[in-house]
Formats: sequence, C-alpha cells, structure tokens
Amino acid sequence: MDLDIAVLVGTYDGNVAGIRLEELNVVLSKSFDSQRHSGCVKAVAVSASGKYLATGGSDETIRLMDLHTSADLGHVLVQGSVSCLKFFQDSHLISGSDDGTISIWDCKEWNCLTELKGHKSGVTALAVHPSGRLAVSVSKDRTMRTWNLITGRRAFVINLEVAADNIQWSPDGLHYAVVQNNVMNVYSAETGRIVKSLDCPSKVQAICFLQNDVLAAGDDSGMVSVFQVIVGELHCKFQAHDMRIKGLATHQQWLVTVSSDQLIKVWSLETIKVMKTPRCCAQLQISGRPTCFTAVPSTVKSSQKSIHTLSETGKSKTDDSKQGSGNKPTKRKAMPATDGDGTMQPGRKKRDKLTADRAKRSAKVTAGRAKQSAKDLKRVKLKNKTDKQ
Repeated sequence: MDLDIAVLVGTYDGNVAGIRLEELNVVLSKSFDSQRHSGCVKAVAVSASGKYLATGGSDETIRLMDLHTSADLGHVLVQGSVSCLKFFQDSHLISGSDDGTISIWDCKEWNCLTELKGHKSGVTALAVHPSGRLAVSVSKDRTMRTWNLITGRRAFVINLEVAADNIQWSPDGLHYAVVQNNVMNVYSAETGRIVKSLDCPSKVQAICFLQNDVLAAGDDSGMVSVFQVIVGELHCKFQAHDMRIKGLATHQQWLVTVSSDQLIKVWSLETIKVMKTPRCCAQLQISGRPTCFTAVPSTVKSSQKSIHTLSETGKSKTDDSKQGSGNKPTKRKAMPATDGDGTMQPGRKKRDKLTADRAKRSAKVTAGRAKQSAKDLKRVKLKNKTDKQ
C-alpha cells in the first residue's frame, strides 16, 4: 500500500513548511508554509501517527499543531531556547533546552509531567528508545546522560572528550550512534560501550539509520555516506547536494534529504545495493534557509505501548531509583486555557510563572545597575572634592 509521507522543515526566519510526498507518483507538494516563531526554528518533531506537530525556537516557545485537522493547538513557554524535540508515539513529547533542562510533556493536556535536570550546559540532542523506557541526551557540557523515563531519574553518565552534536537509536534499539564532529561512534545499548567508530570526510550534520545495521550520514560538503555498522565499512557515498545537509529521514525504500541549498530531495534506495548509489526521484525548492527537518508516514497507526503502560509492566534494568542522585517525577501541570480567538494556549500557569520570574530578574538587574551608578557617582564626587583640596 502506498502512503503519503509528511515532511516538515523549519527555517532561520521562523517559518515552518509542510510538504507531502505522494509515494504512488513520487511527487513533492507543499501543504502549508506559515510563520510559527518570532525567532529561528531550532527543532521540529511529528508524532508517530503524523497527528501532532511540535516546533521549538529561539523565542523560548514550543508551538503545537494538529496536522490531521490543521488546528493550531497553541504554545507553551520554556526557559531557554528549545534545542531539540522528540515524540514517543502520540502520548508524550520530550524537549531539550539551552539551559540544560529536559522536559516531558503529556500530549493530551500538554501538561509538563516532569523535568530531568543534570546537564550543566545546553542540550544539543536527545533520542528516545523505541520501547519508550529510556532516553539518551548529549550536551555542550561534554556529557552523555541516559535517563530512565519510567522513574524520571538519571541512569548513568558518560564523559566525552568532545561535545556531541547528534544522537540516534537504531530501529531495533540495540545500538545508538553519537556524532562528534566528523566521527560517528556506535554504542551498544547493553554494555554502553563503543562497538564501532565511523569516519566521514567532513563534519556530520545529520544521521539516519536506514536499517538496524546500516547508517547514513550527511555532512558539510553535501555528501551522504552509507555505512554497514556491523563490519564498520563504507558501503557507498554520493553527492546529494551542493551545500551542507541539514537533515536525513527514511521510510521503506525512500531517503529524504534537505540542505542549505534550500532543496528537498527524494532518493530511491532500491538500487543502492547494485549501483552503489541511489536515484534522485523528486526535488522541491523551499523558501528560507532550513535549520531542522523531520519526515514521517502520515497515515501509519502505532501499536507500541505508551510510557504509562510500560511503567506498569516492570522497571528497567538501568533503574537507579535506589540512588540518591537524580530527578523525582513531579505533578506540576500547565493547564490549557482559551484566548479570545478560541485558540488553545497550553501552559498558562507555567507561562505566568515564567513571566513573573523574568520580571523579577529584570527588576533585580535594573536595581543593581541603579545601585552601581549611585556608587560610581559618589566616587566621582569624592574624587573631585579631593582634587580641589
């Protein structure tokens, strides 16, 4: 059965473009293009069924949309720029921010269920295990942290020599790849150790598992390299774009790429084993420079259990609930509210709190500056009086 694929692209100017890939005729067509943020769009994510769209920006907001009905679901405010977003099925959204905080949101009421704190600098990327039990995050603080999503606690920490830029789980959840400049280190989920190190010609900007043991990487030069993870060999590489690649996504026989050259391309992977290079089947020019990208089948129904269901089946082996460190789950809610135009605005309580906190910080800074100015003026008057004497 041929399915449509939803392709979502965020840009530097705050726009989000929705593109539909019709698999039957291999045609790309634009669904919508709207201004979603007042600043740069830094993260975009779509839930497993293609129902929910979440976008995060430098304006410290997460904007929400129902792609099935085209309804704007409003927005929630966070502390710091939103650096990454990941859905688990249609039940939970996980966000990472520049202040080092990771938040877990309920997709029914868009309440913030808990915050995972531990990173001392901005979160650069995060990935959720296919089971929904674990998440792995990397940060500018040069650490990689594994989180137990059942307990809401940190499982373990790995110190890195170089800060990681990206991370992704394999479809079977047995491995995860971590990007550090032009190197991709593939870790075993069971041991937490590196099993393979894969080198690319230039800095890697995007990665994507084509299969459980096949990993694709797009780099600064516009090149896509395809590796066989188990043997650690380069299967093939091809020039996909003239400029740096900003995103990769795959579904069945298709590979979708987006680049700073403002082109979205669709590649057929059916010939990659024989010809060592895929065939470009379609492309579409977009407006604005892309910053982030995702693509999911728009009609796939999920059969996996949610995090709440998993928590009832037993705890993960990496549960550190007996340890003193970590983050306890909270019951803090951000209740949805309706503005005069009928638009749902989730997180009013959190928004009001953040606004009050910002006002307090601003008042404190202003008072501090006034106090310093008074001291400086007093010092100048005293100096002038001394000079006259």
